[in-house]
Amino acid sequence: MKETGIISQSLFYINTMTPDEITTLIATNLDREFDVPFKKQLYERVKYWRGTLIKQALDRAPNDAKFFRAVAYIPMAKVNTLECVPGMECFAAVSTVDLPRSLRVTDAGYYSYVGSIDGLSPFAYADAGTRRYLQSGKYSQNFTYYGITGLKIVVTNDALPLVRIEGIPDDIEDWAPYADCKGPNPNCDWWKTDIPMTSDIAQKIVQCILTVDYNRPDGKEDHQVQVDETKQ
Repeated sequence: MKETGIISQSLFYINTMTPDEITTLIATNLDREFDVPFKKQLYERVKYWRGTLIKQALDRAPNDAKFFRAVAYIPMAKVNTLECVPGMECFAAVSTVDLPRSLRVTDAGYYSYVGSIDGLSPFAYADAGTRRYLQSGKYSQNFTYYGITGLKIVVTNDALPLVRIEGIPDDIEDWAPYADCKGPNPNCDWWKTDIPMTSDIAQKIVQCILTVDYNRPDGKEDHQVQVDETKQ
């Protein structure tokens, strides 16, 4: 079922949207809804305002972070992390792809969860030197540690094919290919993938772009847009 929302001084009918939907909505209010290159440019402003508004929202209510998170399943491969040192071996699982970028919204780090793919067994963070020490302990086989080197994740359990991460995406384009626990999908259509955000943040993004970036006062003209109620 679909309902028509009137875009004027109020944007209360906006729900969580894809990049295509939110840029089309903004472009419609600027009479450029069929200008695809323009909508691609608008998406850069959507990312900026979304990041800014989410950080402000979480400063006030940190527990709301769960409404903005996405999940990615990162493929891993067994690697000798000491291969440059002759005669020494230290195997670990290292991601075969660059980690998707996440907004840093707390002091805890970029990712709210790094662990098993069922989401029930988080790994403990440890830097490179500490990981080697922890791996040599008496009970090391009972724990899994991870670290991040550059854009790669390193996990002490070298047999893991996938690692699950959760975070607030900086750009859904980076996260969409890894949304399936069956493995990466490089051909996914990220332009039509839902952006994790609440309706009020979506509303504020549209308002900020129209009024701040394009100096369009609310209520100057009305456009009717179709909003899918099933995505509430």
